[in-house]
Amino acid sequence: MREIPEHITEHLFLDPQSPTQLRWVRPIGRAKVTGVAGCIRSDGYVQLNFEGERYFGNRVVYYLVHGTIPDNSVIRHIDGNPTNNSPENLIAMRRRSREEEVTVG
Repeated sequence: MREIPEHITEHLFLDPQSPTQLRWVRPIGRAKVTGVAGCIRSDGYVQLNFEGERYFGNRVVYYLVHGTIPDNSVIRHIDGNPTNNSPENLIAMRRRSREEEVTVG
């Protein structure tokens, strides 16, 4: 998975009132991006674009709360709802094999 850039914290903040749980702090480059960060895809996952790269909202929220995502980890939604990016609903899991995952943080 693509690493979340450290400086993303200067551009985004957690907002429980946002449908994606994320809002932009300030414009990025020449774009006047404000308000809700990201969009909800047809499969329910939140996706956002930052500096020309795409990121999943669950990974960004986890990063903003915990400061890092453990190596070889995926971020899962505890309730199984990919739209629910509430920090309490996200858990890091390390993939041991294709079928098995274990909690790491």
